[in-house]
Amino acid sequence: MRTPRPTSSKLVGALLVALSAVLFAAAGASALWLCSCRELATNPAPSSCPSAAALARTPPTPLDPYADFPEVDWHFWQGVNPAIVGWVTVPGTSVDLPIVQAPADDPTYYLSHDVYGNWSVYGCPYLDAACARNGFRSKNAVVSGHSLRFDGSMFTPIASFADPVWASVHRQVWLQTPDEKMRLLVRAADVVAGRQAAKVTAFSSDDAFAAWWRSALEGADMALEPAAAVPERAVTLVTCSYLYNPEDERCTVFCSEQEQPR
Repeated sequence: MRTPRPTSSKLVGALLVALSAVLFAAAGASALWLCSCRELATNPAPSSCPSAAALARTPPTPLDPYADFPEVDWHFWQGVNPAIVGWVTVPGTSVDLPIVQAPADDPTYYLSHDVYGNWSVYGCPYLDAACARNGFRSKNAVVSGHSLRFDGSMFTPIASFADPVWASVHRQVWLQTPDEKMRLLVRAADVVAGRQAAKVTAFSSDDAFAAWWRSALEGADMALEPAAAVPERAVTLVTCSYLYNPEDERCTVFCSEQEQPR
């Protein structure tokens, strides 16, 4: 007796089932890969490393105005990546991340690479390549990072500084390097077109810096202190914004150091 051949409809059905299984497996693998990328990017300390306790908070004391800052193990982190030059924390948000120095020969490298140098959609917050010479002692130290709508990690909360109510609650920014700690205050935030040339890191004179600072605050969409005193130096945080034009805009947040009681 001859074995009946499967009909074409049965063959098509079997092929569709097999294709669905392959697509489902691929989607699962992609999800696992994305989760691993997120874990590395947003929780950068490897849990298997004894030195991974790079962050440990201690209660503030009157003798140390920075005791509430995260304690960063610089020896460990610069062993991970010598390009790490700082650490930024915005209390009450998920921003608690290392900052790397962008290389002059590839200024946007860390838009697509994590703190370990691996390719990653999360990237890593980075100090602008134009600030390499003076670091955070540049007149305007520009730090950029991704805003990720799909999970809210990395610099996503920075875009919320465009909201004055949110900004007034979260206006402290803690910045530290191997040599110093700075308690910054957000003075203003501006949402600009993504291609607008707004980055300025060096100035011809103190007067030029003062003019830039006043203009930045006066023209900002959100200003907590539009007449804030001209600081010795500024820190500008930059990330993508989805407020007006989701396809092409960024939020620029202007900060200066908070005076410490003497």
